[in-house]
Amino acid sequence: MYKKLFFIFFFLYFSFLGGLTLDEAIEKAYKDNLQIKIYEENVNIANEDLLLSLSNFLPKVSAAGTFVRLDTVPTTYVNTMYGPVKIKVGEQNNYSLDVKLSQPIFLGGKLVLGYLVSKDKLQMSKNDLEKTRRDIKFSIIQIYLSVKLFDRMIEVNQKMLQSKDEHNKVTLSKYNLGTSSKLEKLSSEIDLQNSRIELNNLIKQRDNLLNSLKFMLGMDISDTLTLTDSLSFDIVEKFDTIKIDSISKNDLLDKCLKNKSELKNLEISKRMAKKGTLMGMSSFLPNVAFFTSYNYKNYYSYIQDSTYFDGSYNLGLSISMDILSGGSRVLNILKSKKQEKQVNMSYLLLKDKIPVDLELLLRNYENSKENVKMFENTVSLSKEAYITANEQYNRGIISQVDYTDAETKYISAQVGYLKSLYDLIVNKLSILNYLGVL
Repeated sequence: MYKKLFFIFFFLYFSFLGGLTLDEAIEKAYKDNLQIKIYEENVNIANEDLLLSLSNFLPKVSAAGTFVRLDTVPTTYVNTMYGPVKIKVGEQNNYSLDVKLSQPIFLGGKLVLGYLVSKDKLQMSKNDLEKTRRDIKFSIIQIYLSVKLFDRMIEVNQKMLQSKDEHNKVTLSKYNLGTSSKLEKLSSEIDLQNSRIELNNLIKQRDNLLNSLKFMLGMDISDTLTLTDSLSFDIVEKFDTIKIDSISKNDLLDKCLKNKSELKNLEISKRMAKKGTLMGMSSFLPNVAFFTSYNYKNYYSYIQDSTYFDGSYNLGLSISMDILSGGSRVLNILKSKKQEKQVNMSYLLLKDKIPVDLELLLRNYENSKENVKMFENTVSLSKEAYITANEQYNRGIISQVDYTDAETKYISAQVGYLKSLYDLIVNKLSILNYLGVL
């Protein structure tokens, strides 16, 4: 009893490890994909930079302590009525503690601009992470469905290989009876061997795609992986949360302009370039800072011949401004303005390119829908022709060449339908990814 339960648990455990739905694959990629982890670290670094920019607003406090031991006790001579008298004027061991505080008051707006630039960089890193997650999600779905496409193609070719093997046996039997020529026998054997080669090539391509998927999921290529979802248009429908088939082209364009990460980042870059120009202009303004310090050290009183500690402090305000810098400040402002213009042109270029790219994606999607319908009809017709050709060949009505032609067309129609279905799914996903809503 216990052995049976253990076996069932063991089987289910490893079946769970090996089987992976599309949703599970996406979640695993979000968790383990190295490229996503890199962009997550970029967000963390940008967060730290933002905190660093805030720290520049806070006062800076420093402390320093010193200890000096002289080689001899400081002394001097005083002339008296009894002659020169040697007296002590200091200590051999000397201690000092200095505490300094400085607080920037006005730096021409550099602190505020630095904080705003750090904030923009954080938002850009978040946009990059969001885009990377979408791109990885799209790639995972594409490779996952490619594997399932090859699984279906392998299944079709295996069935046809079995059919060709049976057909070869019939041809061989007819050849032995003298009702089939040697050429038909050889053609049947060659056709059977070619099908085996094609099947092996499909299996190799499927395995390569599966290894690519394992890599993107952070798995070792030696790990066992079974994909449980099938190639179906229903898969893409759950990702189409906005129902693009029911939305006009103009509304899709508006969504794209609103959600596209590259456009968002260029908008941020425009703001950052503007801040760079303002920061260059701020170099003509004075810098104002407040400072104070406190000094605590030991003193020697030769009158009382004793050592005591005392402290002193000071307050100050510093104002500094560059008067002449060889024209570098003006050149930096001109450079910043050119960079601002360059970013603005990049933004306009992308904005103009988006409608063209979206139009192409929509056309590809519409074409793929038409191709699926045509191949559905082609599969139905070629299947009927193949069944008829098989019956007529067995009765000796048609030749081996006619039979092979009908068989090849039936295989091509099935493979064409699978590829057109795959193209339809990928084209729709491409639109969703381009819109930034995948």
